[in-house]
Amino acid sequence: MFGSIFNNPPPTASGKMLDVGISHAQIRAQERYGLYVTGRDFADIVEQVQNGRAIKLGPRGRHTSVYLVTVQEQDCVVAYNRKAKKVLTFLPLVDPQWA
Repeated sequence: MFGSIFNNPPPTASGKMLDVGISHAQIRAQERYGLYVTGRDFADIVEQVQNGRAIKLGPRGRHTSVYLVTVQEQDCVVAYNRKAKKVLTFLPLVDPQWA
């Protein structure tokens, strides 16, 4: 799915090609949930975590915790770094560690 979008990015208004990168988290969202996650989705996930709408499932390191969030009306499990305020990856929804 991502190949055609990211191998042929659209030109900018100046005619230069955009440097469109795809993050690890976007790849995992596609693989594990079938979602194409946008920047707006990531901003919503950050807002869910910061405003207490996400369910904290547990720690995953010094600055990282695992949360249950809603993305495009679908429940997803993400690893979120509090210090960077960033989604690191999408984890499998069914995982013995979170069940």
